[in-house]
Amino acid sequence: METPNDDYDNPWKAGLDRYIRDFIMLFCPGLAAEIDWSVEPEFRDQELRQVARGATTGLRRLDKLVRVQLRDGRELFIHIEIQLSRQRGFAERMFTCWGRLSDLYACQVVSIAVLADRSRSWRPNAVSFDAWGTRVRFEFNAVKLLDFVPAEPGMAANFFALLAEAHFATMRTKRNSAARLVVKTLLT
Repeated sequence: METPNDDYDNPWKAGLDRYIRDFIMLFCPGLAAEIDWSVEPEFRDQELRQVARGATTGLRRLDKLVRVQLRDGRELFIHIEIQLSRQRGFAERMFTCWGRLSDLYACQVVSIAVLADRSRSWRPNAVSFDAWGTRVRFEFNAVKLLDFVPAEPGMAANFFALLAEAHFATMRTKRNSAARLVVKTLLT
């Protein structure tokens, strides 16, 4: 059972609003190198909510949608999901969202899922459909936080490296408020 102080979701969403560049640099460095950071990223969360309405695949709420400009001048939409627990149909939900966004904006959409759950085996990053010769395979970027090495050299200044450490600490100290206080003090 989570305690009232276990707010895993909001720090990630608030961090994305303010430190989107840090997020992309840490979790998708190849993409970060292609973005023209002189053009301010534009958050489109309200439009993302409209995309989710009426979906039958569990699209109740979606985390973040960001429009960026690439260095070659093209625009790109980045859909980011912070997934805190295992969820049946998650890959299908990512596909549905990607399809709706691609249709709505008629441009490239990159999907990124941060899997912040405790399961070592749950690693959705693709979904396939095959019906009588019609086949579709959708793969998306999935970052498993359990694989992430929080204390990598040179990453101390990255907000999301610190947030990942705080996330791990919160999970490790779930039932030990004294240990949690020590970790919080060390991280600040």
